[in-house]
Amino acid sequence: RKPYIKVHAGIFLNFSSQFQGIAAPKVFWRAGIKGHGRVQARVLGSMNTTGDTGSDPFHAFKLPMFEAYEKPLWFEKVDFATGSLPISMEPGFKCTASMYHHGRFKGAARFGGKTRGWLEPALVYDSVRGFDTQFTGELKDIEVWPPLWLMFTRRFELGVMLKPSLLMRGDFAGLERATMAIEGRPYGNVTVIREGAGSRGSSSGNSLQKLTVYPIRVTGIPVVDFNKKYKVKILANGQTLETTPQVNWGTVEYRDHISLFSAGVIPRAVLMNTSSSKIPVQLVQVNPDATEVALGVGVATCPSVMNGECQPSPTSVAIMNNGQAVATVQMAILWQDNPAPWFSSKIRGLGFSFPQVILREDTLTAAFPNHQAPQPGSQAKQISMHLVHNGQTYVVGLVGTIGTQQSALAGDTMLEFGPGFIDTWKPCAPSAQHCESPRLELYAGATQIATATMPQIDFASQTSMQGTSNSGFMGGSSSEMTIPSTIALSAPGTSGVTIALATMEAKAVMTLQSSLFLWPRSPTVVKLGSTETLKWTVSGVVRAKDYGFTLEAYKLTKAAPMMPKAHANARKVLDRLLLPVAASNQSLQGQCRAQPMPGIPKDMAPCSFEYNFQFGKGFKSGDQIVIRVSWTAGSVVHEMYSPPLEVGTARRLLAVDDTAGIYDIAATPRRLWNQEAWNARIDQRGEGCNRRDMRFDIGAGMLVRGKVDSIDVPKGFPMIGGLGEEPELATGFRRFDLVDRDSGLSQALGGKDSMPCQMGLCQGFLPGCSKGNDKSLYVPSMTFNFNRPFHFHNGSQGRFSGLMQHALAYAFSTLPESIDIMIKEWNKTGGFNHKKATTTPGPGEWWNMRPSPTPAP
Repeated sequence: RKPYIKVHAGIFLNFSSQFQGIAAPKVFWRAGIKGHGRVQARVLGSMNTTGDTGSDPFHAFKLPMFEAYEKPLWFEKVDFATGSLPISMEPGFKCTASMYHHGRFKGAARFGGKTRGWLEPALVYDSVRGFDTQFTGELKDIEVWPPLWLMFTRRFELGVMLKPSLLMRGDFAGLERATMAIEGRPYGNVTVIREGAGSRGSSSGNSLQKLTVYPIRVTGIPVVDFNKKYKVKILANGQTLETTPQVNWGTVEYRDHISLFSAGVIPRAVLMNTSSSKIPVQLVQVNPDATEVALGVGVATCPSVMNGECQPSPTSVAIMNNGQAVATVQMAILWQDNPAPWFSSKIRGLGFSFPQVILREDTLTAAFPNHQAPQPGSQAKQISMHLVHNGQTYVVGLVGTIGTQQSALAGDTMLEFGPGFIDTWKPCAPSAQHCESPRLELYAGATQIATATMPQIDFASQTSMQGTSNSGFMGGSSSEMTIPSTIALSAPGTSGVTIALATMEAKAVMTLQSSLFLWPRSPTVVKLGSTETLKWTVSGVVRAKDYGFTLEAYKLTKAAPMMPKAHANARKVLDRLLLPVAASNQSLQGQCRAQPMPGIPKDMAPCSFEYNFQFGKGFKSGDQIVIRVSWTAGSVVHEMYSPPLEVGTARRLLAVDDTAGIYDIAATPRRLWNQEAWNARIDQRGEGCNRRDMRFDIGAGMLVRGKVDSIDVPKGFPMIGGLGEEPELATGFRRFDLVDRDSGLSQALGGKDSMPCQMGLCQGFLPGCSKGNDKSLYVPSMTFNFNRPFHFHNGSQGRFSGLMQHALAYAFSTLPESIDIMIKEWNKTGGFNHKKATTTPGPGEWWNMRPSPTPAP
């Protein structure tokens, strides 16, 4: 109601710098804003979440308020010299913001107030001590309308994080073309908990938490047969849980909704008692006539719990039949009231590429003396990298020129995988049976010349939240992360002789940003002779760009015993080959379109492509196939494969489409109420509104670090491995808690005598609703005088700590020139939005000028 903000403010900077020989300069500056103003606003809003969680913290919602500053804004270069040392600097700035929520929430809130006063926030830098923040001010004639609320939740958390970065790139401190940043991560969150809902992180042996036992996959079934399906039955905490039946395509994967595998609450001590708390697991085969055959039984236990997750994770259960292991069930066993955030953090779309493979001809010749070595100077046409995972083999060709002693080759394709559990990419435990660790195999023609198990990769790392996402801290999407790794491949059967050194880049993206098939989403039967509409989306899609796709069908074929080498470089599922179907190659050229999908609003639907694929010539009933889709983005060829299809007499699902629940999102109409409607709604809610069992917690703080990236080291600088990797220097994030959520809401808001507590916000528990009234709270004045030091550690005498402290000193010594350039840039372009500059009086005149009279008509 009549919101307005009127502010008169000026920006000030006091600066001094002193150079003493060739040592780092002593720099001191104080910058801030000083001004006064008035504000008035009354806000009424409602919120209704339709899911427990949408994504990882700080990845769920990208706030659009800083879209113009997502990419670095660079200003003109500053050149100067310290003695005989030339220094060149280019200042810049970037900022993004993100928000997340955990838990379900329905409710509405109203709040309002008005005040006037003055504020003076300031930041002080001393090259010897570090940073100090100061905040002083006074608000007068404060009138506040107490908040009204309707809240219905068990546990709900809402958080916001800003990601500002002050950038400086150039040549300094002996580093060439280095980019330095001071990165801040101010954050805040609010948690609403209903008494009795439980809390995460409790370690008491008698505390109660929800037990979730979720089967991820079954490995070790040796036959691919679409007439047989497999399901897992679990008995946990007195409850029987079971999956939907799924077919085996190398492995049997499950994606049922997590709510189907909740076994109720259980004390921690009882769960960890391995002698009494055993979890029987049964593997069942489901035949076409719906009869069931038990294949075996295993037992799972939880000897220890870490962060609400039973260890080891995932838990591997050997399925035994007459004393023999017939398969292995991998499960996630969680002791958490809200397991949804854990599951969302474990589901990613992935991509794998091989930008460099160093092949050592001397060790290759020694390991395979009878093998004809590639001729130096020839192209590596017959050398390929195989990636084996989940019982399937994927093939990436290598390109490059064969050298005399070693060859630097590169993969010609990036393999894209749709959303799946990242724990399936972990190496198997040594004691696990019927478990195949993901591995790489290097082939020269039909001969396997090297192999290696893939190392464990932390796909769910939160480092992307902290500014190390794709393209470094200056660029890339906050929902994408690239993890490089170097893998040594040895001759089969040996581990001491390295044949090749492969650089593998793994790309991890969130579910709706990954490459995936929207149809088919699960194993499906298609009718022979029919035309089916295939739908898919690709990672990093550009809406206005034309894409060229190639689609081709691959048929599952039994390998002929007489020609195993003829198809050594074919895609495989277990021991069967995936060979191209003749005349099935089809092409598509066009742009993506965002189309509404079941459970997904149009504004959230991925921009997708579709193609009417014909299952006619070249196919016959009973064929088991996949569709390969390939496209080029930049100079990289990408490829992905559809879920398996079977050609039959009618279209039907081979298994329950269990992925629909992932996109269970619905739009909620906006509702606002007047006072009478508000109170009437409270009366309707009766008991739920009047119980005083809602607890509010808040937390706020900041993460700060310094970082040097994108360095070109001087010639002759020693590098390990010879791969040309750029070193990254970072201090690591330092955390400062401005409001500690464990200290209680009363202390966080200023004590019992503070204005928020006088408004009733500091009570231990509040009712779920409050009735409306028009009474306001008046406070004559409120004074602020806060300060917080961010000093260098006294014990930080390490080489890098001194380098960063000196780099900051040199960078800030150019501050006056940088400010002058920024002002000129601003006046020239009219600001970051590039509006034309206007002639404006200086700050000294502005404060004293009266408004110009309105001219007569």
